Amino acid sequence: MFSDTQHRGAIMICPVCGSEKDKISITNNIVEKHWFGIPFRYQEKLNTCSWCGSEGDFTGVNDIKITDAIDAVRTKYGQGYIEGIMENHNLSPVSIDRLLGLDIGTTSKMQNNDVKQIEFLFFRLLKEYPQVLKVLERWKLEP
Repeated sequence: MFSDTQHRGAIMICPVCGSEKDKISITNNIVEKHWFGIPFRYQEKLNTCSWCGSEGDFTGVNDIKITDAIDAVRTKYGQGYIEGIMENHNLSPVSIDRLLGLDIGTTSKMQNNDVKQIEFLFFRLLKEYPQVLKVLERWKLEP
């Protein structure tokens, strides 16, 4: 019948009792969360039905806001991790690519664009455990 966003045209509907927009109040709060230990904020929208008392995100907008906030954090910190590794270990993007067995240009692309989650986690691990770089260098030099 209706999806969990519960809209009939432009009218917001309570997903529990079916009350329409005039029975639903909207509250905006600034919420702080953590993603892999990194704090981020977003503006949460909480809908409350005055008829049945149900509370929640009746439109699904908070999921989009959280995803956007995490994307911004991942890009900012991921690029920072890459820059830090390059600076602290005197490595160029091409050197990192060769050391990690990546296609040449991969690290440069990550520096200038969105850093994907797996790349973020990998470079965060390298930042936290730089001795891994020395092990990788040794492996590259072994016959």
